[in-house]
Amino acid sequence: MISNVKLEMNSSLFIKNPTDSDLGKKILSEGLKELTNLGFEKFTFKKLANKISSTEASIYRYFKDKHQFLAYLFNYYWAWLNFNYAWQSQNIKDRREKIKIGIEILVDGTQLVKNAELDMKQLHCVMHNEGTKVYMTKAVDTENLLGYFVAYKQFVNSLCTEICAINPSYQFANMLVSTVLIGISQQDFYSQHLPKLTSITPSESDKLKHFYFQLIINSID
Repeated sequence: MISNVKLEMNSSLFIKNPTDSDLGKKILSEGLKELTNLGFEKFTFKKLANKISSTEASIYRYFKDKHQFLAYLFNYYWAWLNFNYAWQSQNIKDRREKIKIGIEILVDGTQLVKNAELDMKQLHCVMHNEGTKVYMTKAVDTENLLGYFVAYKQFVNSLCTEICAINPSYQFANMLVSTVLIGISQQDFYSQHLPKLTSITPSESDKLKHFYFQLIINSID
């Protein structure tokens, strides 16, 4: 039942809601596979159309360009992580434990609850590799006003709430959490491609969790 939860997506992230049709769902699932295999730079709607035996025009009826498509997946990912966090931490009273749950979700949250619409393991990898390309653009201010980053900021706010409850005088909660979010993605990426920039290997996710949990706790204590 949990895997079938339907996420409500901001209408500015699409032209036509892809989850309302079989073709739209195929565009999402096969597009995610193409992003995984090709990377954002080499990914095109033409290549995706060939994969799904359709036309570029049919994809453009759902998304105005590949940036909007990536932004949709970005929001889907963070909305799913928000749901996972709320579900996993709902009966937890210890605020440090809730922070630890948040870190675990960020490192390998795709293992918590499977999703009926998308391969979350693939989406997790794509967001760690390509996620910053959603907001590191000239259009970021306009897209922020349109609500492109609401789900991302919601996760930051959830952890900030726990930090401020532990130490109300701590002044840098937003900075700390946003640094942790981007750091986890970067260290995962470094472990796979630029190993001299990290102290972990791709298989040492527990060390990654421990490092960032201790970073938060030591900072606020």
